[in-house]
Amino acid sequence: MPANSLQELVPFEINPANAPRFAARIVETMREVERIKLDYSVASIKKVDKILDDYGGTKGVTPRKIAVTLFELGCYVGQVIIRHNRGAKWVLLPDDETESSLNSGLVVELVTGTIINPIGKVEKRLVNGDGDYLPHFYQMVETIDDEDDDEGA
Repeated sequence: MPANSLQELVPFEINPANAPRFAARIVETMREVERIKLDYSVASIKKVDKILDDYGGTKGVTPRKIAVTLFELGCYVGQVIIRHNRGAKWVLLPDDETESSLNSGLVVELVTGTIINPIGKVEKRLVNGDGDYLPHFYQMVETIDDEDDDEGA
């Protein structure tokens, strides 16, 4: 996917301030189109994983063909992480770095300074299947966050 092509497909500028807006769009789309309720709970990450599993089982579905959906699902997973991990926030990578073939540059920075990549992880889940199970990804994030809490005690 050429650089900047994702930006041409989405209605808002791709930046940290708009990541919650992209997440809200996929919540609405999933509710209206798929009749799936995404509520920003940690448990809802399993629903996103199932959505990606279903997409991965559909012949001809590639990251390129559903780039906006993948990007917005990645923003949703990032918002779940931010809501449930104190101090986590969206940041933009330098221009010469990308988070995935979607090339948005958006990643989440934990309070520890660790950079995690929910958008890239969502894309990997589609491509690689169960090996990139999203609930395990979230558990890893919580482990990093717990390590920070232990250091502050």
